Amino acid sequence: MLRILQRLLVVSIIIVALIIPSMSLAFDGQRKGLNLGGGIGICPASQISYYGRGDIGVSLDLSIGYSFGNQNTFLWSVKGAISHFSEAGSLAHEIDGLNWYHYFKKDTPSIYSIMGFGISIFGNSCWTSAHGAWSIVGLGYEFTRHLAINGFFLSAGPNHGDIHFESANITMSAMIY
Repeated sequence: MLRILQRLLVVSIIIVALIIPSMSLAFDGQRKGLNLGGGIGICPASQISYYGRGDIGVSLDLSIGYSFGNQNTFLWSVKGAISHFSEAGSLAHEIDGLNWYHYFKKDTPSIYSIMGFGISIFGNSCWTSAHGAWSIVGLGYEFTRHLAINGFFLSAGPNHGDIHFESANITMSAMIY
């Protein structure tokens, strides 16, 4: 048993020794390369064609992706919000998909555009999930390296025939690159 633990310790030390230098190369402060991000904010305007307007909600954003240069970043993103609708109660929506961030300058500060598409997931106490397609357009401003504020508009249509969802979101986000 002791021998197995010693081997496990040696293998763990080797793995850590290989990961630490590669992590320092991955997160070197340049947009090019691996990108990890997250944000939190508000969803000041949301509307569902069947339920009407929602109250101000909370907006969340998580992403992972890669930049092929300092101006074009492709991220797999999970964006979501929880809003309250008078007839439906609280409604959570999540969108998963590919986003393209185009930075107009190679260095900070920089304005950037957001475009994307993917799958939307909705749920509340009446129905637990409805899937559909979504699209996103938005603008952001990276005011310092790794920190930005962005606003984006989501449009989604779950598979429940006459329901269409739209929201405006404003988030403060951090991106590690």
